[in-house]
Amino acid sequence: MSKPLLGIILAVAILCLGTYAVFQSNDIDELEATIDQSEQKVDSLEENLTDQKKRTVKLEAENQMLRDSIEKLNTVISDLRIELAKAKDEAKELKGKLRRREAKYQDLKDEIARLYKKDKLDKARIKTLEIEKSRLRNAMDDMSKDYALALKGAQNTTEEIKDREESLSRWQAISSITNNTRVKFRNVIPRKYMGSPRVLDQVKPGTTKWKHTDISLQLEYPGNHKMILGQTFMLEIFDLDNEEVLSYIEQNPKFPKNDQKGLFFKYDGNLVELAYTNTQKKRAKNYEIRIYLMKDGEEYELSHGALVFAENGNFKRI
Repeated sequence: MSKPLLGIILAVAILCLGTYAVFQSNDIDELEATIDQSEQKVDSLEENLTDQKKRTVKLEAENQMLRDSIEKLNTVISDLRIELAKAKDEAKELKGKLRRREAKYQDLKDEIARLYKKDKLDKARIKTLEIEKSRLRNAMDDMSKDYALALKGAQNTTEEIKDREESLSRWQAISSITNNTRVKFRNVIPRKYMGSPRVLDQVKPGTTKWKHTDISLQLEYPGNHKMILGQTFMLEIFDLDNEEVLSYIEQNPKFPKNDQKGLFFKYDGNLVELAYTNTQKKRAKNYEIRIYLMKDGEEYELSHGALVFAENGNFKRI
């Protein structure tokens, strides 16, 4: 083999080895990038699972509180009904005794009147009957008081049962609404400011670009839609990383009334369209919308009313 040919063969071989090394290096880089992306997804999934577990534990605690309240009220109402039945029986018995004594009292009066009509008065007999009548009158007065107390007790117990049943109905409604209401999110649109045509794609800790979110949703209650009509709900945006609420408007010490925890709305069956503004510097990459039922100033989170719309710094398209 000539030297020029050998040189050409060696040059080609070296070129091939170099090309293979370059391709191998590119494959390794792509593999490492894929691994990094997978690790990021796993970390994000673990964070989401942790957040979901916390929310699940919180919801279960609230549901257990509702169940305990309902169970306790049922027990109290059952005991009160037993008490009411006893009070009614006592009042009925006292009423029967009182009527019999009233009849006896009338008989004594009639007997005394008959004795006075005789030509010859039996004063001893009349005196005995008068004493008996007086004693009977006193006994009747005491019994009338007992009867009045029994009636009052029955009335009070009846009113307490009514109050407890109203409380029971309230707790049952809260439990039913929070566990059965479904929220269908139609749109969640993060913007720099209200009316901005630009829809944001990302959120990073420290950013001030995201100040406004347009949200539209529909509430559904399977089988009995009237259960949620006229009910007041609250929507809040929750910072999952720092476990805090993004206040509607913003926290402002100078104007505390300018800040509230969430955005309230009364459901009337129509599509709910809300504009949520918070101008604070954001501190997280993961955010969730949560819906609560509001009752007497207390909030009860809906079991099926949450939506993670910002995950690992990326807004989801909804």
